[in-house]
Amino acid sequence: MARSKISCPTTAKQRHAAVCRPSIWTGCCARSILTVAAEAIVESGYTTVDQFMNTLPQVTPSSSSQSNNPSNNGRSVIDLRGLGSNRNLVLIDGRRGMGSTSGGVVDINTIPSALIERVEVITGGAGATYGADAVAGVVNFIMKKDFEGVAISSQYRLTEQEDGQEWSSDITLGGKFADGRGSAVFSAGYFKRDDMYKDARTFSAQASSATATFPGGSYTAGANVPSQAAVDAIFGPGKCAPNGGSAGFGFNPDGTLFCTGVGGSPLDVVNYKGPDTDIAKAFFPDFFSYNFEPANILVLPMERWNAYARLGLEVSDSFKPYAQFMYTNYNALQELAPTPAGGSTGFTVPVTNPFITAPLKALLAARPNPTAAFDLAKRFNALGGRTGFNTHDVWQLTSGATGDLVGSWTYDAYASYGRSVLNEIQGGNVRRDRTQALLNAADGGRSLCSGGLNLFGSAEISQACRDYISLEAKNLTVIEQSILEATATGDLA
Repeated sequence: MARSKISCPTTAKQRHAAVCRPSIWTGCCARSILTVAAEAIVESGYTTVDQFMNTLPQVTPSSSSQSNNPSNNGRSVIDLRGLGSNRNLVLIDGRRGMGSTSGGVVDINTIPSALIERVEVITGGAGATYGADAVAGVVNFIMKKDFEGVAISSQYRLTEQEDGQEWSSDITLGGKFADGRGSAVFSAGYFKRDDMYKDARTFSAQASSATATFPGGSYTAGANVPSQAAVDAIFGPGKCAPNGGSAGFGFNPDGTLFCTGVGGSPLDVVNYKGPDTDIAKAFFPDFFSYNFEPANILVLPMERWNAYARLGLEVSDSFKPYAQFMYTNYNALQELAPTPAGGSTGFTVPVTNPFITAPLKALLAARPNPTAAFDLAKRFNALGGRTGFNTHDVWQLTSGATGDLVGSWTYDAYASYGRSVLNEIQGGNVRRDRTQALLNAADGGRSLCSGGLNLFGSAEISQACRDYISLEAKNLTVIEQSILEATATGDLA
């Protein structure tokens, strides 16, 4: 039968040629297996394995190495049949790979693409053999073990818009020794991808969901609403609701007020003077919502180095020792829109705050309780986006032996130890306690940081105050995995 590059057991109704081949992880063809040859991955033009895997019908595209929101710190995982990445098992030559998450999910960034011989995907009946980790199925990456010679490959890729550049280079060396009974292979690879932000594409440049936190900030009245007369004096008779709209009263860059509007009513946005780029056009002028999308990364930047080495020797039919080492280091940057603080994460401001503008003072004075503090929501664009710089170090050492036992019986025994380390540095976070302290201060916080903190509009925030309210968070995640396993396979009769 002719072998196709992507193959699986077939029926008479299927058009494409397919193969069902024995495997060290199933032992037979009793289960449906999709086999993907290395050539199919290369000829696809994709520079990473996860990009290709997400094109397979058995795979539900999940958090890839490109994903920003939701993101997996730059990791790339496989999700078979949409049941979750922790419900399928990823193997390398039939053995469990090094897990990179708390649930032991394998990051396929750590698998050297230059040495993949084929990929086998099983999507049925694996749970009974492999347990809960394989309810959705198993993905087995078969690596080249008898490579001879030197192979150098390089690839460059960019979009039709001439951005999103990707580079990859690999070198592989291998050969035989001990009269052909031994084999050694080594491979090293490098990959780099540029970032791409959402404003680079029209389909992602505009927010499709609403938000009530704006760069200029907003005041929400709650039950302590200003009088309609006070609101009309600022915006004109009948143009604005007493509470300012669905998101309250917004602040223009100069500190003046605008009505945020009420969706589905005649009360639209009134007196907005901010930049057009801040407007989420899907909702304007019915009501105001901030367009937070342009500041989000669409495709994560990444830089990755990996190395792989394997040594095998056939001492006899009953003893074939081997050793394998894999190492990957890569970094990836995540970035979301600047931190929003509103509602339960927002702030309360006393009426004594020195930065309160004249129009706002008039509204506050027209409330049933004019001396009560008021709620303020703010998106902290002055601090930049919420960033996560992730550095991963993942390695695994496996050593064992295979061979014949008695009759048709064979064995495979091995020990494996691996370690995954993730260093994450988060930027763009806001210290709520310190921000609240500055707002409560009688001098507006000038005694705590230079110039104090004026959150009404787009007033300049001094570097000293930025440093005072900013928080750089650091997370260290270390995962260790030890495996000792022995299996025997053969006919009982």
